[in-house]
Amino acid sequence: MEIVGIIKEVLPARSGSTGNGDFYYQPVVVESAETYLRMDGSQGVKNHSFMVDITGRLAREFSLQAGTKVRMNLYFHTTQWQGKWFQRVTSSVVYVV
Repeated sequence: MEIVGIIKEVLPARSGSTGNGDFYYQPVVVESAETYLRMDGSQGVKNHSFMVDITGRLAREFSLQAGTKVRMNLYFHTTQWQGKWFQRVTSSVVYVV
């Protein structure tokens, strides 16, 4: 899914190690300028915010500031751990608009 929005906040980067290897990601909050319609076709949410984990090489080199207008590809991941489900939104492609 591709969105265009404005970075509202850049959160502290996260890193560590797991049994699957090392990880590093840069969380950001992005507010979309689009309006998403409800299933019944009525007016939906405007200026919806997403928390997105920037991953890959882009995360380590991330230097964008709050207020920057961007276009990014979002990927949605769902995993189960200890009987609970977790959802994560990531992007490894961000363009300044």
